Amino acid sequence: MEKEVLNKILDRLDKIDSKIGNMENKISSMESKIGSMESKIGSMESKIGSMESKIGSMELKIGSMESKIDILDKDVKTIKGDVVELKVGQSRLENKLNEFEAKNANNHIETKKDLININESLDYLTHKEHQTEKDVYTIKKRLEVIK
Repeated sequence: MEKEVLNKILDRLDKIDSKIGNMENKISSMESKIGSMESKIGSMESKIGSMESKIGSMELKIGSMESKIDILDKDVKTIKGDVVELKVGQSRLENKLNEFEAKNANNHIETKKDLININESLDYLTHKEHQTEKDVYTIKKRLEVIK
């Protein structure tokens, strides 16, 4: 009976030893997997650091763009103000041009009237000259007859 008990104990010890061996293999496998996971986590941390650096760079660029947009907004406001001033100036110029055109039209009318008067005066003077020449001719004729 002692042998039987010893054999049972040995069988049990073999099973325990086998289970311990299996457990050691599993622990070794787990350690390998943990090592692999740690490596992947390290790689991910490196990538996260790179991404954080890129995000920081992007934030700087966005800040620069916002600054440029603010400058552009100010420029647009200035241009709008200039356009308003130009429109006001254009309106004043149009009013002055209309006044000038009215004065110019009146000057044209007066000049035309003056030219008509001058033309009529020239016609009258030409007629008078012709009449005078005719009278001179007539007087010469009479003087010849008298001579």
